[in-house]
Amino acid sequence: MFFPTIQSRLKSKLQPNFVVTQFVSNHGKFGEYLSRFGQNNSSCSFCLSSMQASLHLLLECPAFNLERSRFMINAKFNNVDVSAWLQDESLPSLIM
Repeated sequence: MFFPTIQSRLKSKLQPNFVVTQFVSNHGKFGEYLSRFGQNNSSCSFCLSSMQASLHLLLECPAFNLERSRFMINAKFNNVDVSAWLQDESLPSLIM
């Protein structure tokens, strides 16, 4: 889903673990995924305004605006250009 080729996965610094795997696959405890099995509605449990999916939580959900702002300030302080990450919604780049 987020890695177009095996080579792109092998080049990444992403270290798989339980949480990272859920975000990359979007097969975690997200409303969008659980609604497929009738276990939850698909709306975001934090903001109630959108479908809860991994990219929504990382890039859009207003409930996490403060965390996103802190991340962006820290990235700028450390001279990390995150603009490309946010434009193509590349999750592995965002959480590496």
